[in-house]
Amino acid sequence: MERPPQFRLPGGQRTARSRTGLVQTDVNEVLPGAMASLRLGSDLTQLAPLSPLELEIMDLVWDLEECTSAEVISAYARIRRLADTTIRTVLTNIRKKGYLELVPSIDRGHRFRPTRSREQVTRQTLYELVARLFKGRAREAIMLLLSDDLMTARDLEEIRRIVEGHQIAVKTGP
Repeated sequence: MERPPQFRLPGGQRTARSRTGLVQTDVNEVLPGAMASLRLGSDLTQLAPLSPLELEIMDLVWDLEECTSAEVISAYARIRRLADTTIRTVLTNIRKKGYLELVPSIDRGHRFRPTRSREQVTRQTLYELVARLFKGRAREAIMLLLSDDLMTARDLEEIRRIVEGHQIAVKTGP
């Protein structure tokens, strides 16, 4: 299997260039701490990943906060048409994976509530992606993103501010 290309800054340079702008930082100091912040807290067990369709459905559940399958079916119909039974099956699968719990209710149908926040699932998914595609090397993932046209100059400026804030926090310590 072919290894992904390396996206390291040569000679520890302090700049990374993208087609939309220049970000100045010492990625060698910041990225290990930034990657550590992606890890889930030890109190959360890692759940099986969501499929693309499960993630679409879960996105609706997060928006609805607490809902019935009928409410999810109605909300999903605005995105695209899918059989009601398919959506109910997907909800069941998401629940079996541990992302949903049943809420006690006097209603006829089941009510669902997320057991994980959108941010927790995003962090877990991103961490797994970096681990799988980049062998855990966050620097390579970030350098790939910086080298593409995915980010605007405004995005890069915001990232620069976050990195600078992180550097200050690391230097001053807790």
